[in-house]
Amino acid sequence: MGRFCYSERKRAASGESGLMEKELLLFIGERDTRARLASVLCFDNTEMESLLLKIRRESVDVLQDFLLSLLGEENIELIEDIVKERMAATVEVSRQPRHIYCVAPEKKISRRSYEKWEELVIEATSVENTHNIAKEAPTGLPRFYRDAFDYKEFNLMQSAVVRTVTGTSENLLVCAPTGTGKTEIAVLSILKVFCTGDRGRKAVYIAPMKALVGELVSKLQRRFSRYSLRVLECTGDSSTTAKELHGAHVIVATPEKWDIVTRREDIVLEKSLHLVVIDEVHLLRTARGPVLETIVSRTMRQVAETQQMVRIVGLSATLPNYVDVAEFLGVNPASGLFFFGDEFRSTPLSCVFCATSEDRVGEVAVAKTLGFVERNEQVLHFTHTRNSTHRIARSLVEAFRKEKIAESPSMAKERRKHTSKLEHRDIQELVAHGIGIHHAGISRGDRNIIEALFERGGLRVLVCTATLAWGVNLPAHAVVVEGTKVWNAAKGTMDDLCVLDVLQIFGRAGRPQYDTHGEAVLVAGQQTVSKYFNALAVRTPIESRFLGAVVDELNTELVSGNVARVPDGVEWLRRTYMYIRMKKNPLAYGVREAKEDPRMEGVLTATVERGFERLLELQMARRGEGVGGPRYFPTETGRIACLFYLKTKTVETFLEAVCGGVVDPLYIVSRANEFDQLTVRDSEIEEIATLNGRCFWELKDELVEKEGKVSVLAQAHLLRLPVRTSSLLSDLSFVSSNFARLLTALLELAVEKKRRDLAMECAVLFSCFSRRVSPRAHPLCQVGFHDKEAIATLREMGIETVESVYQRREHCDFVSEKIFAHIEQHPRCSVSLGEKSRFLVVSTDFCFDAREEFTWRVWLEHGAGFEERKIRQRRGEKTGKTSFYLGQEKGECTVRVFCEGWLFTERVFRYTPMEKPKNVFLSVVPRTEFVERTGYVEKEICRLVLGMDSVAVFFSSLASVFRVAERLITRLPMVSEYSAQDNRTRVYSSFGISVFAKGETRYPGRIVLCARDSIASFGEMFFDGIIFLDSDDGGGFPPEAVLEQMDSLVDGGSVALFCGGGRSEWLSEFISRSEHFQIHRKDRS
Repeated sequence: MGRFCYSERKRAASGESGLMEKELLLFIGERDTRARLASVLCFDNTEMESLLLKIRRESVDVLQDFLLSLLGEENIELIEDIVKERMAATVEVSRQPRHIYCVAPEKKISRRSYEKWEELVIEATSVENTHNIAKEAPTGLPRFYRDAFDYKEFNLMQSAVVRTVTGTSENLLVCAPTGTGKTEIAVLSILKVFCTGDRGRKAVYIAPMKALVGELVSKLQRRFSRYSLRVLECTGDSSTTAKELHGAHVIVATPEKWDIVTRREDIVLEKSLHLVVIDEVHLLRTARGPVLETIVSRTMRQVAETQQMVRIVGLSATLPNYVDVAEFLGVNPASGLFFFGDEFRSTPLSCVFCATSEDRVGEVAVAKTLGFVERNEQVLHFTHTRNSTHRIARSLVEAFRKEKIAESPSMAKERRKHTSKLEHRDIQELVAHGIGIHHAGISRGDRNIIEALFERGGLRVLVCTATLAWGVNLPAHAVVVEGTKVWNAAKGTMDDLCVLDVLQIFGRAGRPQYDTHGEAVLVAGQQTVSKYFNALAVRTPIESRFLGAVVDELNTELVSGNVARVPDGVEWLRRTYMYIRMKKNPLAYGVREAKEDPRMEGVLTATVERGFERLLELQMARRGEGVGGPRYFPTETGRIACLFYLKTKTVETFLEAVCGGVVDPLYIVSRANEFDQLTVRDSEIEEIATLNGRCFWELKDELVEKEGKVSVLAQAHLLRLPVRTSSLLSDLSFVSSNFARLLTALLELAVEKKRRDLAMECAVLFSCFSRRVSPRAHPLCQVGFHDKEAIATLREMGIETVESVYQRREHCDFVSEKIFAHIEQHPRCSVSLGEKSRFLVVSTDFCFDAREEFTWRVWLEHGAGFEERKIRQRRGEKTGKTSFYLGQEKGECTVRVFCEGWLFTERVFRYTPMEKPKNVFLSVVPRTEFVERTGYVEKEICRLVLGMDSVAVFFSSLASVFRVAERLITRLPMVSEYSAQDNRTRVYSSFGISVFAKGETRYPGRIVLCARDSIASFGEMFFDGIIFLDSDDGGGFPPEAVLEQMDSLVDGGSVALFCGGGRSEWLSEFISRSEHFQIHRKDRS
């Protein structure tokens, strides 16, 4: 690999002479152009070099103005030639990486033989700085940056990058070995966002693991406190509200959590987002890679649509094909790509590859670990299953006893301070012997204690899974990797660990402040060792995993409104890493005719078409006809899958059960694809059977299947049953963190498919799971009261509800005041029903102090099925309201109101509606060429809006929403003041306008402007008029969509439709479906 000469770049930047003639000509064109320029100016060679240097450095816009002032308009033809050649040359030169700092030192390899294994050893080698990189210091930066750094100078890697980070806003990719301080590049990038003093901006830091997110948040909070920047943690372990996200300056999130956040309609961050930092970009090759590709492509689309720059900074270990990753991130290789070789490691690394028989891998790995411990070195012992961490840790304890390995008193003293704080008894016993375990199944509190103990020297060995290598920065002198086989849930078999994963683990060896070198050991079978030894010498490019996730991600883009046609999908795929690698390695993606289709047009088109067909098959999309080919629209099923992060296989499983009449939600959720990685181990069967005997919904069979295990573990979490087996504890953590999300998705699907019986079972189970009580528990158990004797006494007294506790409070003196304080927060409400213009209005008065947000579900059950509305009760709110349209088919009905996630809050009422059709005045205006050219549409909308007290306007495109909003604020009187700093939504609200561009607005007004599919229903909002602005092809609003929104009209309201193509067919279908309205036509030509 070539190496850029740092001294030459420095000379060129300073304007010194000696610039190579060939390089200059690349930026000015051929000699005839240069000669023409010299003849006009009469410059000598030195003056010409200075001018050419300026031409090279300036942007094209600045260059054109400069040449015009220098040469005058009489030489405009020469100026145009120079600019054209400069643009062409810039494209050519800009593709060449310039910042490649890598030297391949001669590796010293030796072979050693022992009784039970053989070793291949790559000795640690140190390389001097031959790159001529001048050390930078924080004091050399602008004053704003200096307070964030408490050390005197940056290391070599940071020094090479720091000026590009702080001096430009271009995208970056920094590839450097583990432990070289890449996090400091992220800190500088974040400070760059806020150096202007604008605190309305946001930066997002995406880290691969929840453990690393927690560590980063605590560190960044300390470093940014002096800047008054709020840092927010955003992971699956933390519940993050829209208010918290809008109030944060720096958001640290896992890829999956940030993907979910950008899907939510109630969170709009496009205008404030200025930076996305992606740590460990080499995760692209893993099963989580498609999420990273989705995040980047979504950000790129946002930049293209809004024309607002969002900087992307990628941080990665050493990548084989870093140029491909740079292209994917939108990085200019000539200025934004930085690659650093292994010589930049803070401590040199020696690598040992131990080859032995497969049955001795564990024995040899333990022996290597013991060897390091005997030398008083700390060791990270990596294994690949959670269960094996406990097994290895116990075998190390026995070895310590057998070999009588002593430890320093300071280690034991450090442990005694924290051992009692650990939750799990097995872990306490291991820690007492100086051995810790670490994996994702351990509670976060225990993980934090173990990490702190190891960092302070309180533990000799930490047995862990690979998540530690991707997560917490916890180096040790030595790293031992036991085996390379990991479970592949997709294949259902064991696979070899990826070479990049091995490199990441090896990177944890060596502590810069203590060690002169680090030691990394890999123990595996003979053939496996040879494979990894050769692979580390010749690293293969990382490939994309996006092809297997196309359908899931296509649904997300369809719901988000980014993709509606096949050509849209093709352009979306062109922004992925898969497309970049597909062009270079087509066979890896099943493409055999790459020469005939170099831009992959046919392949991408076929991929998108297959994706849409799959979505149609799963009822997640519907197809309509439009100009330029079929147009696709998301269904409610697709929206549910997007909102709750469901895989398409899970959607298929749920739909089969919902449409097949299955009523058991526990059984349905346990079959979700998300749990496929779980297996039943022989060591777990006995305890699973014991737990099953204590469960409320006891299983008679399937205990040895994945479904049975998930069902039992979900109930164990619900009923707070103790679990002893370590592997079950790990799986329990995984099940409990995903079960509620999947159950809520099933509830929404049941409501959407009108399965009231299943929906009710889901609601009850979700409440049980949320409050962790059985369905027959006393209501007080939901608020933390678990005194069995007191509850038995209450039952004997006939006190079975929260209201009865209040009514007979004088008889409940044994219920503490603390519990009464909890009861005051137990959701309760009174309900009143009324009818207005064929609408059943459900009003609620909340009889408790809401200190958090609650969701009340309101069901209208009738002969034709049932419908649902939701009332969001925000903190401190005392009333709520929603409504249902009462059509002719709805006779006597039942209204059911209950609080989501709480048992015993249900209120049930019977209601008989009055029979009366709704009068609607309909006017249809064709969208002709004359209408479009004269702007008649916008004028007529403004006229209709001004003539009504309340009106809703639906648009077929988002751009039309803001165009009409800008016209309206020039015609409407202001109803409230706003400041110059207010955002656009607040400005509109001051004129009584609400914009439903993405999610529910917080500024309701009498005029509502809404993009198609932004909201399904206005709930309790009624309008005097509704206006529909159809698309040119007439496919923007199907008749059923218009009829659905007409439910929000008052009796005698008006509907205006600006209709595109296919007017007569559309009207015929519309009239045939509007039998429940009294339509009065007022068409205008």
